Amino acid sequence: MFLSALTFRSNIFKETSMLFSVTVIGGLLPLIIGLAISLILSQWHGWTVFWSHGEFYLYAAAFYINSAYLLYATKKKNFDFSSVLFWLCICFLILSSVLYAILATTLSIPIDGLINPDKAVIFYSSLVFLLIALFAHYFSNYIDRLSKGIDVAEEERRSIDGIKKSLR
Repeated sequence: MFLSALTFRSNIFKETSMLFSVTVIGGLLPLIIGLAISLILSQWHGWTVFWSHGEFYLYAAAFYINSAYLLYATKKKNFDFSSVLFWLCICFLILSSVLYAILATTLSIPIDGLINPDKAVIFYSSLVFLLIALFAHYFSNYIDRLSKGIDVAEEERRSIDGIKKSLR
């Protein structure tokens, strides 16, 4: 009984980890390719090239929308745990999108009286958004896989019935 539930959870963890790895590599592929090209062409200008225009906000937004969709699909009631996480992902999605839009606008169009954003603030805030998005992405995929899995209680009942039949 316990072993079947443990095996089930282990399989869910493996599937979720594999999906997460593939999705993160695919989602961050522009960053990875850009890094490889910079290194191959010996044109390294530092890490700022990869985040200074708010690119991490864009990556985060892509992961938030995926997470929101999976959480919405797995919610049972309007105020269960998945619903709360869904709304948090939506809030972070909107916030990261607005921050990117503001940053892109202020960097490309000079506006009188507007102070240019500090590079350290851009880096740390966008990195925090990306890390939260990656956690939300993993967690929502785990919940999704868990909700689509087998019913552990039903499997335990079948195992017990099988044992009972074999003892007769």
